[in-house]
Amino acid sequence: MESSQHKQPLQGALSSSIHAALAHTSEAAEQPRSWLVLALLCSMQFILILDTAIVIVGLPSIQRELGFDSGTLQWVVTGYSLAFGGFLLLGSRASDLFGRRFCFWVGLIIFTLASLLGGIAQSQIMLVGGRLLQGLGAAIISPAALALLMKSFAEGRERNRALGVWGAASAGGGAAGIIVGSLLTELSWRWVFLVNVPIGIAAIVLVPLALSESRGRTQGRLDLPGALLITASLIGLVYGLSEAANKGFAEAGTLVPLVGGIGLLIVFLILERRTQEALIPLHIFRRRTLVGGNLVAMLMLAILSGETFFLTLYLQQVRGSSPLEAGLAFLPQTLLIMVFSNAAARLVSHLGMRKMLIGAMVLLAAGAFLFVRLGTEGDYLSVVLPATLLLALGLGGGFVAASIAATTGVGDSDQGLASGLFNTVQQVGAAVGIAVLVTVATAHTAHPGQRDSVVIGYHWAFIAATIFALVALLVALIVVRAPDLPGDTSNISRKEKRSNE
Repeated sequence: MESSQHKQPLQGALSSSIHAALAHTSEAAEQPRSWLVLALLCSMQFILILDTAIVIVGLPSIQRELGFDSGTLQWVVTGYSLAFGGFLLLGSRASDLFGRRFCFWVGLIIFTLASLLGGIAQSQIMLVGGRLLQGLGAAIISPAALALLMKSFAEGRERNRALGVWGAASAGGGAAGIIVGSLLTELSWRWVFLVNVPIGIAAIVLVPLALSESRGRTQGRLDLPGALLITASLIGLVYGLSEAANKGFAEAGTLVPLVGGIGLLIVFLILERRTQEALIPLHIFRRRTLVGGNLVAMLMLAILSGETFFLTLYLQQVRGSSPLEAGLAFLPQTLLIMVFSNAAARLVSHLGMRKMLIGAMVLLAAGAFLFVRLGTEGDYLSVVLPATLLLALGLGGGFVAASIAATTGVGDSDQGLASGLFNTVQQVGAAVGIAVLVTVATAHTAHPGQRDSVVIGYHWAFIAATIFALVALLVALIVVRAPDLPGDTSNISRKEKRSNE
């Protein structure tokens, strides 16, 4: 009897020690797995954003080989953005309903096959079809990836650092598109698409090894009418804005899709208010910080896409640089965005998300305005480089802070929705940026064949980009709420919940 009583405490202590050892081992094993998860998700996000701009340098070669005219060539670029932005919300809700790992895996298969189709394309239809399918795959992958990241890392310092890597991947992918595209075009424009194939295959193999399944909801249905309406609305709006860059706002080819897109958006909002299983529950827009983070992200992408577009044209058409030289000119900006995004993820825990966002927008406005110094004989080191570096600092810090603002405090069941919104506004912002800034530049270019006149048009485009940055600064000051403690983003949710009750 005594022996039995002595054994029980001994067994209990031994059991506790074993459980503690197992927990420690599990925690140690989980840490490298967490970074494998982060590497997989962020590397795919890098590729998805990269593919928005990677084809720009190769467009002349594509036009010569497949016989595109100036009107149809734009679809090689806009086809990807239209499908990406148009289907993102559908992809985000699907990831909540059907499983984020499953949707991530399906999206990878579509994206990889579409990249292969584009790389072996023998006709215009085949290439544009590949780009549209690439955009569809990206629209499924991106929201599922961000939701998986949010699920894998606890809210607070750990998640902020993960979001810093995510922000670096997003910002770096956008900036690196021109560089990578210029290097691959030296081999063949087809490698711009084929490079995705081995990366996609490796990611498909890693999915079941690195990722665990998670769902926002176990029951419900997909709001297909809402998905079709919002997708058609976004495609109409983005297409109309893209056409405005070439034809102006007075042409039927611009007005019809714009008016149609706005009309479909109104119908969508009416439908969503009456639908129980809404694609976008409108209550999510009651969160001021979420709305502010999305608005700032949209304006940042408008500035980044416009800068990439105009600086590429300036370097090649005004300064006479080769495609490779033009691509390498973006290298300092790309590296600084990636480095500072990681530093900003640590800095935001000390400064706070709102202060980081405000400071980033000031830097962004200063960088955009410095491009007004561009001239036909301007020196790269004294004129172009300072502007790109200031822009890089603003984008690096801004992406981290905006991603925190747009996703913090959202319930697990709506993480796919929040991530889909965040990615959608970036694609829409990129399309709006190019359309509006090109329209401004064209309106102020009196003689398109003269370099001086062209540069004046570019100046006005960068003045418009500076205005975008100042609007983003006002949003950060007025709309975005600050947490009580630096880095304690969880307080945002409690504040906004009380204000909504």
